[in-house]
Amino acid sequence: DDFVKPEECDALMSLIDMRLRPSTVSDDSDSCLVSDYRTSQTSDLHYFDNPVYLTLDRRIAETIGLQGFLGETMQAQKYEPGQYYKEHWDFFMPATKEYKVYCEWMGQRTWTAMVYPNDVEEGGETYFKHLKLRIKPKKGMLVAWNNLYRNGLPNFKTLHEACPPISGNKYVITKWFRSWSLI
Repeated sequence: DDFVKPEECDALMSLIDMRLRPSTVSDDSDSCLVSDYRTSQTSDLHYFDNPVYLTLDRRIAETIGLQGFLGETMQAQKYEPGQYYKEHWDFFMPATKEYKVYCEWMGQRTWTAMVYPNDVEEGGETYFKHLKLRIKPKKGMLVAWNNLYRNGLPNFKTLHEACPPISGNKYVITKWFRSWSLI
């Protein structure tokens, strides 16, 4: 709780709203596929564009105890009422074409960190099916989880979905960390 101050959250949401595009899903050819599997909007938070992004990026890495250079560029999603991202893992399934496309240059996704910059009036939880865990977005809260076990195998318990907000918008900022290893 209170990982990001309320005024920082408000500023972040304003910045996110300025650069929204349809969210995409991964596929075998990295085609930036827009799909009804994920109906949110996305904003890329390149830390060269704004020092606010760099400050948050560094704070996340420091809190989790990982090197910042192991992370992807942060992304933000905005979900309007009824928008969702169906159940998925943040890791890429080993021994697939998708794994080769997305993991060859930077390695597998090891950790996910999410910041909620706003409260959601109703709905909008992040639901971890196998853990029977529903996380209600709370302004300023950070949530993080491991996508892999220590031996490098995928943590299938991290299957999650972005449930649609029923009332009010949901914003989330996501930072994925990579193994930076060769296949």
